[in-house]
Amino acid sequence: MAGISFRLEKYIKGLSISETILKELVAMSESVGSWWLTILFLCLTGWWAELTTTSAYYIVILTFAVVFSMYFSSPLTNLLGKYLSDQIYLGQYHAVVTSLSGTMLTGMLLSFGMSLLAALFFSQIPFNHKILFASLTASLTSLWITTNLMSILEQERIAFFTFGIGFCLSSLFLLFKKVTGQTGILVGITIGFAFITFFQFAFILKGFNRGRIYPEFAFLFNFRDYYLEMLTGLFFTVGLWIDKIIFWLISPTTHKIDSFFRYSDYDLPFFIAFTIFSLSQFLILRTFKEDIRTPYQTFSQALRYNLPLFRLDEEKYKLITGYRKMLSTLTFIYGPLTLVILFAVSVGIINLPWSNPFVFHYLMMGTFFLAIFSLNYLFLQYLNRYDLLTLICLSFALLNACGTIWGIKKGAEYNGCAFFISSLVVAVISSYYVHKILRRWEYVIFKGVADDF
Repeated sequence: MAGISFRLEKYIKGLSISETILKELVAMSESVGSWWLTILFLCLTGWWAELTTTSAYYIVILTFAVVFSMYFSSPLTNLLGKYLSDQIYLGQYHAVVTSLSGTMLTGMLLSFGMSLLAALFFSQIPFNHKILFASLTASLTSLWITTNLMSILEQERIAFFTFGIGFCLSSLFLLFKKVTGQTGILVGITIGFAFITFFQFAFILKGFNRGRIYPEFAFLFNFRDYYLEMLTGLFFTVGLWIDKIIFWLISPTTHKIDSFFRYSDYDLPFFIAFTIFSLSQFLILRTFKEDIRTPYQTFSQALRYNLPLFRLDEEKYKLITGYRKMLSTLTFIYGPLTLVILFAVSVGIINLPWSNPFVFHYLMMGTFFLAIFSLNYLFLQYLNRYDLLTLICLSFALLNACGTIWGIKKGAEYNGCAFFISSLVVAVISSYYVHKILRRWEYVIFKGVADDF
């Protein structure tokens, strides 16, 4: 062996710069490409309709549909994800289509009915726009459900293509119909999201149908086994949106379309900050499979087949290293990016389209800590620690709500401060518990196995 000297690099072909860029673009399209396509599609529809002074009407209805759909879909997606993850792990793929059908039917009927009732009783917009609002909410609810399942099935690339095809068909509809009014725009957007849902459902149906198709509802009402998963999804969604809703409801900050549909000056800076925040999700999801999912699955299989302890220790080391790598990526890439943006805003390189500069500073700093929390959120989900996640997400919602009310009373310079503080608190708490679990990894895993038996 000592006489053999060669460079291993001679026998390993590295990726070229163009191949590396292409690889990163593919990873970005799979992780956050759907979000960026959605933004592009909405901008194009707004430009096509030449919305200027009346743009608030169209955007407010869309925003309310997104909020309603996320509230209705988040408990269902967490429940469906947990249930099907167990079924897929056991190789029971016949449950994929039946469970998805039942969840979509439940979510669509619930979201359509509740949003229509809310619009009928509290809004003064035209009746056809109330129907469109309810239809858009139902379409988005079903879309979040199918997109979440595509991620579980590791079909993110197909999900990205379905978004592209759906938006292209919707754009063609707007183009050939020469739609310029508010009604036509709402119809086009609803059709676009419905197309995406249909394509995703058709793909899942073609690839995972294992028999007669029928909706399954039994697992949806199994609250004893899955109530924590549902509460986690609901509390996280509440925490993410509660500050925007409070700004819509409190009179000093609200602008009314009518007594139901409202908006505030807080919406645009939050939308911009959240769009930048999607880059942090790309940094997390681009290597999540290699750094977290694969080591965790390998560790579980090693434990299941009673492999030697050194193999368990090796997979545990890979898991811990993967988590620290992803945390370092967020800290040293997204963190400096946040600081560069805030510096450019502070020195006037970037001019903000709103008068209050404090809100964007708070929101951008909040997105950094929210990115850390989202990483811990995914990690704790894989560790099946929904008991911790439920309490942490509830704390997130309560802190954001109470802090927002306090900030509005104190003055405009405190707008967004609650989001920043609540994100910081849950990032610290979740990081503490993740590191605590990793320090006692073997004990936690073996205790979980013992509790199952």
